[in-house]
Amino acid sequence: MWPSGTRKPYGLHPAVRAGSRLRDSNERLSLTLGAFLAGLAVSGTPYRHEVQTEMAPFRSLLLSFFFISVGLSIDVPALLRNLPFVLLAAGALISMKSALGFAAARLNGWSVPGATQMAFLLAQGSEFTLVILSLGAIVTGMPVPLMSSVVAAVALSLAIAPVWAGLGARLSREIVRRTQSRTEAAPASTPLLDRPVIIVGMTQTGRLAVDALEDHGIPYLATEFDPDRMLSAVADGYKVSFGDASNIKLIEAIGGNKARAMVLGIPRYEVSLDVTPVVQRRFPDLKRFITVDSPEDMVRFSELGIRTHFAMGEPRGIEMVIDMLNALGVPEDEVSAWISHETERFAIGEAKPDEDDEDLDPLDSDLDQAA
Repeated sequence: MWPSGTRKPYGLHPAVRAGSRLRDSNERLSLTLGAFLAGLAVSGTPYRHEVQTEMAPFRSLLLSFFFISVGLSIDVPALLRNLPFVLLAAGALISMKSALGFAAARLNGWSVPGATQMAFLLAQGSEFTLVILSLGAIVTGMPVPLMSSVVAAVALSLAIAPVWAGLGARLSREIVRRTQSRTEAAPASTPLLDRPVIIVGMTQTGRLAVDALEDHGIPYLATEFDPDRMLSAVADGYKVSFGDASNIKLIEAIGGNKARAMVLGIPRYEVSLDVTPVVQRRFPDLKRFITVDSPEDMVRFSELGIRTHFAMGEPRGIEMVIDMLNALGVPEDEVSAWISHETERFAIGEAKPDEDDEDLDPLDSDLDQAA
């Protein structure tokens, strides 16, 4: 399941052990609810994209089984007898969630068109509602006709969701159109500002690229397939997801189809050779950058269409990062100022070990004299 040459992400083990203990301590815990809680726990870890990629072949199949089980749980004769109640419950659910979603979005600073679209998009009943309704305590405490009607109302809201979301999108566009007709049209934001840069490998070069992107307010997505290097980067405050970027499905899962550029922090020629045809076909506008240590690698990676730079200056990869910033449209004066600041910071970091050695010299001489 895990990429070759790497260890399993042992960060998941505590969550698995906790789930096992919870299951042992409460035998009435639903397996469905347990699976939901496990997914919720994994979604908050750096391994979420890797798990999502590995589970993709099973997702549609399991989702189909889930909704088939929901459909089989509906008592059709009871549903027909309570059809007015089902329609009223579904309408009330969608209306209430739309109103609450709009209010919550506005309180969090969303614009009126954005809040409208979001409220309509999330108005349906959720799968988690069906999970809750399947709990033993709920099933035994609710009459069968009522249970069937509630499940049918939630299922009906899910069926209406695409039409309701489309209505919200049209309504939000109409609000934007009427607002712009009354006021001067604001300048359109550059779409590139919302497109991230993918960092593959949190080596010194990868970290330098992340620092540059953060300093210039450019979004990025960092991946790392080595658990130790990933944990080290996370400990230093970087946002990193676990996964091997040679897996194209992982790149798509983290938003690679919207990426502006990709920085290869680890030169792996064989991997680049294998994935280059697929990358060029699926992401034709994606610029790739890499730093290498030998002229042979520089020629080989350049032939793959990768913007290759020879590591000459310090910190390592500075030439590649400068080219990346220029390609992303950062003004030259800002790039120059960043280079000066970064070079100065690197020089200070290099000087600290030397100062520490000098501080230890008197102690070493005293020890030599005592000997």
